[in-house]
Amino acid sequence: MRKISKILRLLFCSALLVQMASCELIDFDVDSDLSQIAAQMKLNFDTAYVYQGYIVHVTPTFEPDSLNISDVYITTSDSSVVNVNMLTGQIKAVGVGWATLYVESVSAQIQDSCHVYVMAPWEVAAETFPYETVFYADVTVKGEPLNENMVVAAFVNGECRGVGEALSFHGIDLMQLRVWAENIYDDSKVPNIPDVTGNDDDDEDDEDEEDEDEEDEDEDEEEEDDEEDDNSPLEPEDGVDPTPTLYKPIITFRCYDKKKLKLYESDITEEFDCETHGTLSKLYKINFK
Repeated sequence: MRKISKILRLLFCSALLVQMASCELIDFDVDSDLSQIAAQMKLNFDTAYVYQGYIVHVTPTFEPDSLNISDVYITTSDSSVVNVNMLTGQIKAVGVGWATLYVESVSAQIQDSCHVYVMAPWEVAAETFPYETVFYADVTVKGEPLNENMVVAAFVNGECRGVGEALSFHGIDLMQLRVWAENIYDDSKVPNIPDVTGNDDDDEDDEDEEDEDEEDEDEDEEEEDDEEDDNSPLEPEDGVDPTPTLYKPIITFRCYDKKKLKLYESDITEEFDCETHGTLSKLYKINFK
């Protein structure tokens, strides 16, 4: 009996060792609390540029990839610029300016943020502007040609005054930029021209009567001068030229990638001179870095 009992004890111990060595028979209780995991959140952009009225799509991704987090909440720093509908989750650009979006997961206790700049749509009512400068340009972005998602515009004094149009002539691809301005003269530099009607006051009338004889004597000479230059402006006192000063506002260029939500600015500037810049044989160069 003792031998049988000893054999049974040995068999039991062997079976127990086999069970402990088998991974399939051991059940680990894993803590599913996300707060214990070193989770990280990353948004699909840091800074986005969008037109006013457009919908903004903010997509968070998580690390490790195995995380499945659905309780993501988005708030805005300025609802007059970017509005967040808490019921639908829709994010809409409603006003021009900057806003910050804050994205947070309560369960994972992680958050991230991004910036959004809302731009007024690049549109120009060309028929309202009397002056025009034209560019026939070869446009590149970081050395690469434009694609269908990119829009190029010209700005005068910070306002959009021309949107590029892609054209092709005789196998040459180019962009035509017609830039408009309402005024190319600096009215503030136009000097005051003295009143030559002789009706300023009674004293001036008396002086005109006293000098009437002298004016009659010089009448013939004045008529000869008028014949030489009928269209010459009246010269004010001290010989100041009353002609408005041509101040030529500065034109700058921007490129907007509607897919990547990126804005590029060129360091190239040009004076608004009502001339045409570039030809088919020598296109005007605009590069966005």
